[in-house]
Amino acid sequence: MKITNVLVITFYTLFFLAFGLFLIYLSIGLVQLPEVLDNIAQFYRSSNLSITLTGVVGIFFVLLSVLFVLHLLEGIFKKEKGLLFSGANGITTVSLSAVEDIIRRAGSQFLDIKEIRPRVNIKRNDMNISASIVLYSGVNVPGITESLQASIKEHLREVLGIENEIRIKIHIIKIVEKSKKVLKKEAPSVQMQMGK
Repeated sequence: MKITNVLVITFYTLFFLAFGLFLIYLSIGLVQLPEVLDNIAQFYRSSNLSITLTGVVGIFFVLLSVLFVLHLLEGIFKKEKGLLFSGANGITTVSLSAVEDIIRRAGSQFLDIKEIRPRVNIKRNDMNISASIVLYSGVNVPGITESLQASIKEHLREVLGIENEIRIKIHIIKIVEKSKKVLKKEAPSVQMQMGK
């Protein structure tokens, strides 16, 4: 999430929280409306700085509102990009979510990877992949990440026929212990390998 989105959402949350508390206090009599209006009037009469400050706060509210509306419109009208293939018989498009599914399948082949969350971005002819992964403990991190990157590239080139540059960034978000359930699943494959 962009920092501006976080700021706008935080500000609006705090603003509506404060406004809601004010209305509650007003309804149960902890705050009297005439007192509040008198304090506001006194603040304005105190100096020209208060008028300038009010103008600045008003501009801030307007800018935040515009950012919020632009963010909403961006989400409504944003079309998912994808890959476009032109062939002799027509055009084929592959959505980014389909590409992310291919990456998940490539990652699921590794027993030391518990979870993989890919995000694909296509700029011009290059594909940038950012994959957040959860690893099981006891794994060689440089080895597994290098193997995963190679496997993802190979899968994408094999399935989609991509010849362009593919950049893969791996981000390890957590390293966890294997559960008993996972260890039981791995046991038959280890026994089969030992029997060969």
